[in-house]
Amino acid sequence: MNFKVREAVKEDLVFVSSIVEEIAYWAKFRSTGVTSRTTTYVQQKIEEGLALIAMDEQGDWIGFCYLETWEHGKYVANSGLIVLPAYRNTGLAFQLKQMALQVAARKFPQAKVFSLTTNLSVAKINHELGYKVIPYDQLLKDEYFVKGCGQVLDYPKMVQTHAGDTECFIMVYDPAVMRLKKVS
Repeated sequence: MNFKVREAVKEDLVFVSSIVEEIAYWAKFRSTGVTSRTTTYVQQKIEEGLALIAMDEQGDWIGFCYLETWEHGKYVANSGLIVLPAYRNTGLAFQLKQMALQVAARKFPQAKVFSLTTNLSVAKINHELGYKVIPYDQLLKDEYFVKGCGQVLDYPKMVQTHAGDTECFIMVYDPAVMRLKKVS
């Protein structure tokens, strides 16, 4: 399967309704960990230059994600990762997350990149990209983050049990640590 992953541009706004519908559909299922977003929200991410899109050979979208920031760019998250079922297990999610790290590094060079996921495949991709699991007590305390996570299916359970018995992976990619590893 051939596809291209790139930063989303204004011309991609024509796909927003379809992307939002797909995210909403899969948000109902525990296996994805994705949270529903509004058309306005996804449109804003594209217009801010904080979204990535994957296209097939016919020019249709097949994957999408965006960056979210907290604490004035100190933390960044790759969120809303969605890959159409026909393109799962093709490496597309990996490429989207890899490009998200590149965009985050360019736009927020000192930021730690954060991931909260219940999806084992996403956790595996994160690990391959250099994310490290962190304990619950290091979880961001940012009010906006907590409000956003309140919509995630497993977040209330995670908070209640302090992530001890949940299937939730709290992971951070620290570019400073990764730069040190590359030097040695």
